[in-house]
Amino acid sequence: MRYVVHLSRVPYSLPCRVIGKLQPRTWRVIVGEGDGHLNGGVEQDWLDEDMPREIRWPNTFFYVTVAD
Repeated sequence: MRYVVHLSRVPYSLPCRVIGKLQPRTWRVIVGEGDGHLNGGVEQDWLDEDMPREIRWPNTFFYVTVAD
């Protein structure tokens, strides 16, 4: 599944948080953090190229929508 990253909340977006860098080019991200129907979020590994530079820091919050 591909996501579109937003730095601020937009309609139908899910809140996310960066956990940290696991290896070169790979980050652990919680998608849907705090969203009730996801029970605290789903952990996913994202590559550098899927994340804007502004959010490549541990504990950074951002929002995503599903890409068409």
